Amino acid sequence: MDEAPCQIRALVLTNPHKTLGKCYPQDVLEECLKFCQQRDIQFISDEEYALTAFSCAEISAPIPFISVLSLDTRALKCDRSRVHTIWSISKDFGATGFTLGCIVAQNNAELITRLATSPNSQRSSSSAKFTTTLLSSPTFPFLIALNSARLAEAYISITRFFTERSIRYIPVSAGLNIFAKLAPRAKTWDNEDEMVEKLRDAGVLVSAGRQYNGRPKGKGWARLSFSVEPRQLEEALRRIDVALGTSMQSTI
Repeated sequence: MDEAPCQIRALVLTNPHKTLGKCYPQDVLEECLKFCQQRDIQFISDEEYALTAFSCAEISAPIPFISVLSLDTRALKCDRSRVHTIWSISKDFGATGFTLGCIVAQNNAELITRLATSPNSQRSSSSAKFTTTLLSSPTFPFLIALNSARLAEAYISITRFFTERSIRYIPVSAGLNIFAKLAPRAKTWDNEDEMVEKLRDAGVLVSAGRQYNGRPKGKGWARLSFSVEPRQLEEALRRIDVALGTSMQSTI
C-alpha cells in the first residue's frame, strides 16, 4: 500500500465473496476495520449477496453471514464514519432490472447529504413501489427462507451433475454461482475459450475462469449460475453434457 502509484482511499470487501461463494468470519471483518482505522482509509462492505446463504452438506460448518453493521466499532476503536455498507435488490431478489439499492453510512452527515442530492440516487417510482411492497410484506421472511431452500436444491442438482461426471468444482455456501473445471485437460487459454464457445453455440452462457483472475496453471475453469428455475437448469446441464460429453476428457 505504501508503494501504490496513487493514494489508496478505501478498502472494498464483498461479503459473501462474489466469486468463491463463502462468507467472511467475524475476526476477518474486525481486522479489516482495524486496518482501515490505522491507515486512515474508508471501509466499504458490499453485501449484495447477504441473503443468498444456504445449507451445504459439503461444508459441515459454513461460516454464517455477518454484516459489518453488526460489529461493535467502538470496542474495535474504529470511527463509524469510515464504515459504509452497500446493498441492493438485484442479487438477493433476482431483480437486476430494477437497479435499486442503498448505502448505509454512519455518523457521516456530509456523505449522506451528497448521496441524497446526487442525480444518480434517483430511481423510478415503480422500482421504489415494488421494493417497498416486498420489504414490508408479512411473507417476506418466508420468501427469504424459500429462496435459500431453492438455492440449496439447485446447488444439489448441479453438483450431482458434476460428481457423476468426475468434474472438479469449488463448493460454495452462498451466492448464485459456482466454479467448475469443465475443460479438465485444457493446456492453454485458447482451450478454455474453445470450451466457452462450444457452450455458447449450444445455447449455454458461462464465464471463462480467467476472467476472475485465475491462476496461470488453472486453465479450463468456468463460472456457472445455478440460480435458475429447475427446468432451465436441467436443460442447461443436458446441453452441457451433449456439447462437452466427449471433450471433457480431451484437450478442451
